[in-house]
Amino acid sequence: MVRKFYNKKGIVYGIENNIDHKFYIGSTSNANSRFYTHFLRPVRSNEHLQNAIRLIGLSNFTLHIFSVIELSDSLSRKEKIELISPLEQKYIDLFPKGQLYNFLSKAYTSLWFKYSKESKLLMSSNSKGKNLGRSPINKGIKLTDIEKKRLKSKSIHRYKPVYFYDEMNNLITMYESFNEARRQEKCRANDLLSCIKEGTLFRGFIVTYEKKGPAFSS
Repeated sequence: MVRKFYNKKGIVYGIENNIDHKFYIGSTSNANSRFYTHFLRPVRSNEHLQNAIRLIGLSNFTLHIFSVIELSDSLSRKEKIELISPLEQKYIDLFPKGQLYNFLSKAYTSLWFKYSKESKLLMSSNSKGKNLGRSPINKGIKLTDIEKKRLKSKSIHRYKPVYFYDEMNNLITMYESFNEARRQEKCRANDLLSCIKEGTLFRGFIVTYEKKGPAFSS
């Protein structure tokens, strides 16, 4: 019903966790499609939000419609976003970072980001020829049981559960393994591993292999 009523209108919405009152703030000009990806088939949806839904169930979340604007069919997608994004930003700014599931504190920050032509050429130049003429260092060499055990112990962290907490030690999301966390957060393995080992914040969150108390604090 909500999807059909608001379809083809510009809306800013919030999805609230009824237990710890964290929010995901979003906006769309296609409510039918957007709410489908949030609630019915979670693809291209916020991973922190989806992990929380998996932990406590969709019935523990409430959808809020903050703002609605009429949009002409003649507007391009980019023009619609330019009208909606200031409204979304207004509501994002009302919440402290620790109360949001949003990865970014600016509306649509990453949507139009593109590498410049110069950056693309530089990345291409830096990667060319790096492996030319090289062969794997262990090619044709059979590893001993001790070496296999040592290699396995070095990579065991990749299969441990990874927990994301806010600065108040409230659990935001949990991944079944380091590899899953890296894929879902779309980050380099070394960046994530460094934050875990050094105890530094990763995108504003504490990341650890250790589970700290209950799943959510009320």
